[in-house]
Amino acid sequence: MLILFSFSSKAQYYTKFGVKATANLCGLWGPDKPDYFSETWGYGAGVFFNFPIGDNLYSVLEFNYDRRTFDFTEPLYLIDNSLLKITEKNDFIEIPLMLKLRKGDEVSSVHILFGWQASFLLKNQTFATATVLSHAIDAADYYDYKNNFYDFGFATGIGFTVKAFTLDMRYYMSMRNIHKGETIREMRYRLINLSLAYQFNYVAPRLFRKNSTIKNLKYKFKRAFK
Repeated sequence: MLILFSFSSKAQYYTKFGVKATANLCGLWGPDKPDYFSETWGYGAGVFFNFPIGDNLYSVLEFNYDRRTFDFTEPLYLIDNSLLKITEKNDFIEIPLMLKLRKGDEVSSVHILFGWQASFLLKNQTFATATVLSHAIDAADYYDYKNNFYDFGFATGIGFTVKAFTLDMRYYMSMRNIHKGETIREMRYRLINLSLAYQFNYVAPRLFRKNSTIKNLKYKFKRAFK
C-alpha cells in the first residue's frame, strides 16, 4: 500500500533522493547467543528515496550495502581447558521500507522512523580457531554452520535534518536466525546504526517573495535568525 501511494504523480514531484554513509554496531540476541561477545563496528553505504504520503509523512525506501561483524570467545561444550574463538564478517544488501514522521520545515526538522527491513547475504567470512590445553584442534567440529541467505526484522529510529543533510540513529532487531540447518545456534542480529545522508535534489525555500506583506516579512526575518 505504501508503494502504491508513493508512486502517484504528486509523490514523483516531491520525491527526495540521495546517498548515505553508515556505521553499525553489531550485537547478538537469542537463547543460544554467547555469554560474552564483542559488539563490533561495521560500515556501509547506500541510496535513499523519500516518497511523501501527507504533509509530514513519508514512506522511505533504501538500498544499502552493510557489513556486519561479530566475534566471541567461549569454552568448548563439556571440555575443560578449551577455548573457541569465532569472528564472522557478513556483507548484506539491505532494503528497508519504513514510515517517516517529520516535524519541522525544509530548513530544519526532526523525525521518527519505524518499519521493516529485508537483507540478502552477499558474502560470509568465518574465522574459527579452537584449542584444548593450548593445543590447536579442528574448529570445524564445533562451529561449522551455514549462514541463511536472507534476514528479516523490525527497525525504528530517530534523526534530524538540516537543509540537505540528515543524521539518523536506528535500532534493528532481526527475526531470523543467522545460521540455517537442523543443528544450529538460535541467535540473531541486533544492530545500532548511525548514518549521514545527503539529498541530491534539495531546494532551499525562498525566504522573501514579491507579494509578501509587511507582517510576513517580519516573520520571515525573525525565522531566518532563529
